Parts: sequence; structure tokens; C-alpha cells
Amino acid sequence: MPGRGLFRLGAAIIGVNLIAARLLNRAGRNVDITDRKRADALAAGQKHVLEMIAQNAPLTDTLESLVGLVDSQFTGMVCSILLLDAEGKRLRHGAAPGLPRDYTDAIDGAEIGPTVGSCGTAAFTRRRVIVENIATDPLWKDYRDLALAHGLRACWSTPIIDSAQRVLGTFAIYYDRPALPTEEHIRLIELATQTAAICISGHHASQALRDSERRFRLLAESLPQLVWTCSPDGSADYLSRQWLEFTGAPTADQLGLGWLDHLHPDDRESTIVAWQTAVAASTDFHAEIRIRRHDNVYRWFDSRAVRLLAEDGRVAKWCGSNIDITDRKRSEESQLRSQKLEALGTLSGGIAHEFNNMLHIIAGNTQLAADLIGEEPPAQSQLSEVLAASGRASDLVRRILAFSRPHSPKHRPTRLGPVISEALHLVRATLPPTIELRVSLDADLPLVSADAPQIDQVLINLVTNAAHAVGLGGGLIEVELDSFEVHPDTTLTGPDLRPGGYARLTVRDNGCGISPDIMARIFDPFFTTKPVGQGTGLGLSIVHGIVNSCGGAVRVQSTAEAGTTFRLYFPALPDPQTGEPTAINPALAGIGQHILLIDDDDSLVRLGTILLTRRGYRVTGCTDPIAAVNVFRSRPQNFHAVVTDLSMPGMSGFDCAREMLKLRPDIPIVLTSGYLRPEDEMGAKRIGIRAVLSKPAALDQLPEVLSRVFVTAAPGELEKVARGPAAQVFGASAGSGGGS
Repeated sequence: MPGRGLFRLGAAIIGVNLIAARLLNRAGRNVDITDRKRADALAAGQKHVLEMIAQNAPLTDTLESLVGLVDSQFTGMVCSILLLDAEGKRLRHGAAPGLPRDYTDAIDGAEIGPTVGSCGTAAFTRRRVIVENIATDPLWKDYRDLALAHGLRACWSTPIIDSAQRVLGTFAIYYDRPALPTEEHIRLIELATQTAAICISGHHASQALRDSERRFRLLAESLPQLVWTCSPDGSADYLSRQWLEFTGAPTADQLGLGWLDHLHPDDRESTIVAWQTAVAASTDFHAEIRIRRHDNVYRWFDSRAVRLLAEDGRVAKWCGSNIDITDRKRSEESQLRSQKLEALGTLSGGIAHEFNNMLHIIAGNTQLAADLIGEEPPAQSQLSEVLAASGRASDLVRRILAFSRPHSPKHRPTRLGPVISEALHLVRATLPPTIELRVSLDADLPLVSADAPQIDQVLINLVTNAAHAVGLGGGLIEVELDSFEVHPDTTLTGPDLRPGGYARLTVRDNGCGISPDIMARIFDPFFTTKPVGQGTGLGLSIVHGIVNSCGGAVRVQSTAEAGTTFRLYFPALPDPQTGEPTAINPALAGIGQHILLIDDDDSLVRLGTILLTRRGYRVTGCTDPIAAVNVFRSRPQNFHAVVTDLSMPGMSGFDCAREMLKLRPDIPIVLTSGYLRPEDEMGAKRIGIRAVLSKPAALDQLPEVLSRVFVTAAPGELEKVARGPAAQVFGASAGSGGGS
């Protein structure tokens, strides 16, 4: 412990001063300056040894200085220090500048024990061992001849013990004659062992620290993370090899606070605040930051650091690491974008529901007015324009819904021309006026196996990428669709593109092009050259996946600063066998069938009642679904069919259908809605609903659907119903507006 080391250094200095004082007192009595000089030499030597310890000088040099200092105090005396090995079993040479080399080599590695000379016994028993005469002492029986051969006659050995009471080694004094230690000898021995203990303990601590630092560096250099350490004020004092390779900047430029220069400008202030907060609260540091790579691309990192505390509890250092989370951030962004699209789909579905109801009313009343005025009046052409505009608006809503809402892909025989043409309607509105869009779609194209909404997604992704490549400065994007025959000898063939007929979709731009070094990665998920926040890296990987799911292939050609061409090949399906066209039942006029019409919008109920009545049906209209169920419950046999809206307050169309089918399992029920989801169609089928119609086309399709429903009805039953009551509207909310 540093505090204990300082205490023992102080004790050593006090011991030297006491010995020096006694020597000086004795010198004063004998009027001799020899003892004074020896005392001064001892004090100067002690100061030198303490300075060597404080400066962390090599252990051997420090111990030899200490032993040489003690050697000089008395004539005929030589000293040695032996070090106990890590296993605590053998003594190794430490320092003995006054002893013969042959002797120190001979005893180096001697095993400690109860009768192994003065030093081996002292280390084993942990007590001082005084041998006055080596020639006669039994402790020296194994080393007597060796010692006597080198003129050694007495040996006093003291164990060197640290503050934790561990034996570190021994300090020994040899004499060339039999002798016992005096009081001054004992004080000098105690001073030497204390100083040696401090020196050896400090060396062990420094060595342990160096070993720890070496292990830390080896571990840090082996990790993929960017590892660092810094002082409490945030000044970096170590940056791992991975950090330096990532930034590509010299170490000197990044130490201290230089590392802040490599953070994204938007992240520097928040990082400093997070650091200061962690320091003030004495908690671990955590922040998500962007660091500039050697190619000037910023990547996201999860930066964390823990505190290394000093003995007094203060933070001495921070040790941290940065983990690259760029892919995770892009995945989260993609998920958030998907959630936004899902929310947008839900919102657009609700808007479409209301919008389709309004279109339903506009188209229905326009058609009714056109029927009333006949073909001759001038207003007929204007009414036709209104009907055409309503149809286009309804078609636009359908395309938006098809693109925005999630669905399970269903590959069907598809002609790509109409699908691409519809998708281009959505694309055109997103392009800036500086970009020209040229379209060429062949009319005679083979059928392919594809999912229409997925083809929309493919085209939108490709055209969007092309627009980014062209930029706001203006340029050209071409979309072509044609038939193509892949021959066996062409270079296009491969595992994903076999000889045969294909429908080929080409998207070409004259933008910046794709560099060769990233061409091989453009279809990798999450790979993007755009900054974080401006792209998910999923667009082209989705395109590739969709085309592959159709059994097709993608080919790319690009030249830097000249543009890029994507060619998508969809395998052609065999031509369907021609035959007699399937007969379609015409929309038959009603013959008095009684229809229960349910919709919470009274305008739609009135319009539907008028149109169905003009077709020959009798209609009971309800704007309250609960009241409608009660009407049906009171006389279920009076109705031949039920037409109900899906979304209504109080009770949905599904709930109405369930209640009515309990009363009459054979009652035909037709469901209408301004926003039909795939799960709605499946739910309707499970309940037993006969048909599902989307608004606003439901008005035109309803007579034909009803004719199909009634085609198996018995004529006598129809005639009986024809003499029933006239159409009427029920419900507490009848006549009030509403949306469904």
C-alpha cells in the first residue's frame, strides 16, 4: 500500500538519523572524526537508496547500493540479500557485491529449511538466526566447507518481511572472524531489512502493475471494440490499435482532448455533458456517439466507461470501449420506418374509408341524374366527366392503399404492363420537375408469375434510387418494359437466368453511377452509401429478393459519372389455352326481392334505396345497425338478402351478419366497405357472408351480385315477396349524416 510504504520509508530515515546521532555522540567523546564521517556517509548513502526506490530504479541496482552502504560501515564485514522465489521454497541471489562470485553462485537456488545455514533457516523459521562460528554451528553442516573456503567465519541472517507479513527474502552479515552483533549492528540490520522490504515490495507492485498493463494492452488489442482510457477530465492517455486504425489519425493528434475532433459535430456537446454528468454523479459513463472513420464516413458507436478508483475513493482513471452499432441503428430506423408506414397505412385506410363514401355518393347521384335527364341534354357530357373523375379518384385511392398497407405476397399470372403503368402514377408525383421521366411499355407482353404490390415496390425503389443518383440538378430516368429472349450462347445466362422468354423491366438513369469497389455489395442488406438517416440500405436488397421470388434475375451495368442501368428479367409463363369465353350472368333486374340495406350514412342509404328500387327491388333502409338487427329479428322471413356496411358505430357489419345468420342461416349477406383489408375478406368468408364489395364501385356491382345471389331462388317465393310493402327507412339516426 502506498501509505504504508511512505510510513516505512520515514521509519527508515528516522533509523538512519538515530544511528548517525549515536555515532556522532561517540565521536564527540573520543574526539575522533572517523565515526562522524561514517555517520555522514551512512546518511548520504541512505538518501541515495531512498531516491532510487522513489524513482523506481531497477531492483538489482537498488539492492546493491543498499548492501554496499551497509558493507562500508564496519571493517571485515560483508552483506548479502537473498530473494525468496514465487513458490516460497528457494532463495535466489539478490545482491552481494562484497562476496566472491563462486560463493554466491553456489548458494543461488538453495532450498529453505530448519537447518539450511543462517539464511535458509531464517527464511524458514521467520526469525533472525545468529551464527557466531560457522566452523562449529550444526546449521552450517551442508555449507560449512564452502563458507570456510571463502574466509567466512560468522553469519547473522534476518528475514525480510513486508507489511502483509510475507517473507520476501533474507538480509545477512558475514564476518571474516567469529563474532556476535553489537547494538549498532542490530540497529543497522533492522534499518537494512526495513529498507529492503520497501524496495522489494515496491518492485513487486511495479512488476504486478506492468504485468497488469501488459495483459490489458494484449486484451485491448485483441478485441474488435475501440478501447481507451483517460483521466477524470476526459483527456485520453491510451487508444487501442483498433481506434487508431479506424480513425487513421496519428496517436499524438488524438491523445488529450484531441479525440473530440473525430466526433460528429452534433454529438460533441452532448458527449461532454454526459461525461461531466457521470463524473459529477460518480456513475459509469454511457453515450451513443458518431465517430469519423478514416474515409470521412461517420459510424455509430455505443460508448461505455467504468471508473478505476484510487485508495481514497477518488476516480483515478476511466476505462472504456466503443462498440459499432451502425447496423443496429439502421435496423431500428428501418423498423421505425416500417411502423410509420404501417401507421400511414392505417391512417390512409381511415381517410380512404371516408373518401370512398363521399365518392360513392357523388358517383351514385351523378349516375342517377344522368339516368333522369336522358342522353340528349347538354348536361349529360358534364355528368359523364364527373363520373369519369370519380372513377379516377377511386382508382387512385385503391393504388395508395395497395402500396401502403402490409399484405402477404400472392404470386399470380400477371401482365406487368398495367401494373407498371399504375405504379408510375405514384412515382411521377414524387419526382422533382428537373428530372425527365421517359416511359416505353410494350403492349404485347407475356404473362409472368408475380405479386402486383411487390412489383409496385420494385419500381418505386428503383426509380427513387435513380432520382437520388441524378440529383436535384436535373437529368433523365427511363423506364422500359419489353419482351426478351435469352439464348443459350449469351453471356447473360447463369444459375439465376436460364435460356427462355422473359418480360424485361429496365430502369436507366444518367446520374453519378456506382463505383466498382462497391458494386459487389449493392444488394447486401443494410449496405448504403448514404449517411445514416437518409437511407436504410434495404431498397436494392428488397428488389433483388422480390425478383428472385418470381424466379427472375437482376443485372446491373454502371459507369462512374455516366449512369446506371438495372435490368430485371421475369420468366414468361406459357400462354393460356384459348377457348370459349366463360359466360357471365348479366345484371338482372329485380322482381320485387326484399333487401335490408344497412349503412350509418343516411345519404348512402337514400341513394342505395333509390337505385335498387329503380332496378326492381324493394328496400328497407336502416342507418342504425342495432335497429336493423331488431327489424330482421321481428320478421326474418320477409327479407331475401341483406346489404350491410362493415364499419358502423355500435355494431359492425360482421356482428350484424352473425346475429342474422343465427336467425336464418340461409340468408344471403353482402358486405360493403370503403376500406377492405385482406383479413376482412377472410373474416367475411368464415362468417358465411356471400360477397364483399368495395366502395364506391359497390353501387355498380351490387345489382349483378344480387342477381347471382338470387339465381337459385324459387320463382313462387319471389312472386310472393313482390306483393310486400314498399321501401322504407328505419333507425334512430335515419336522415342524419355519418361516415362508414
